[in-house]
Amino acid sequence: MKSINQFQLSGNLTKDPELKSTKGGTSVCRLTIAVNDTIKTEDGYEDKPMFPQFTVFGKTAETMSKYLQKGSKIFIQGKLGMSDKWEDKEGITHYPELQLKVFDFMFMDSKPKSENRGDDEDSAPRRNNKRDVGYKPTKEEKEDDEWLPFDDE
Repeated sequence: MKSINQFQLSGNLTKDPELKSTKGGTSVCRLTIAVNDTIKTEDGYEDKPMFPQFTVFGKTAETMSKYLQKGSKIFIQGKLGMSDKWEDKEGITHYPELQLKVFDFMFMDSKPKSENRGDDEDSAPRRNNKRDVGYKPTKEEKEDDEWLPFDDE
């Protein structure tokens, strides 16, 4: 039997996107989305928030950074993946982690970010039609640790 590796999430961004670049010039943006999971309790049902992080690269990162802000509603679709095990320049081993690899998204707000700010930019596209699956860092970028978009807090 064939297995299925796919996810779909909709929710609100928890903070403004921050666009960065790898040493090779590839745009990268890590985002966190707030998603409610409804669970049954003794008193009925309750929303339990979850905050999955995802990283997007290339034109997808640039588009999301340009048109999204904290609180923006977004739908993302993709597949699960695992990062590679690697060692940084200080000799610290980084073990594989589960990753959300976004290959499609839709803006769900009625107004794009640029209209909310009063800018005269083009309106946001409603759907990303390109399949920008992601960027895989080179061994040198992994060792240098500079390709990572953010420090873990």
